[in-house]
Amino acid sequence: MAAPVNFQNTAQSESSLTFTWTASATSGVTAKLYFTPAMGSELSTTLTSGYPVEGFSGSTIYNTQMVFIKNGVESDRSTVVSATTQAAQTQVPPQMNFNHVASDTSINLSWNAVTGSGYLTYFVVY
Repeated sequence: MAAPVNFQNTAQSESSLTFTWTASATSGVTAKLYFTPAMGSELSTTLTSGYPVEGFSGSTIYNTQMVFIKNGVESDRSTVVSATTQAAQTQVPPQMNFNHVASDTSINLSWNAVTGSGYLTYFVVY
């Protein structure tokens, strides 16, 4: 069985890579991806053309090859494709606008509501 051809990385996110290739002329084959992160050990997973492979680390270069498998026998490996995941996005907390009104016996605090998730779970007032 011939090695995969036209193997390429077509999309990246901070945790996934998407690959495409020319389908095998042989029926009943499975595609398997071998990837090696820089300074890491070789890992593998099966995949479908055009669907993302998840679980990668952000800002990492992966040297990637693929093979076709039929009845447990692997084809030769494709050419190496170097794919880099995007940098992890840093969330900037929303601007909080605190207001207060104080008297001799009390203080009234107010602020703008925070929308979205992952920013704020509680306040500590000193």
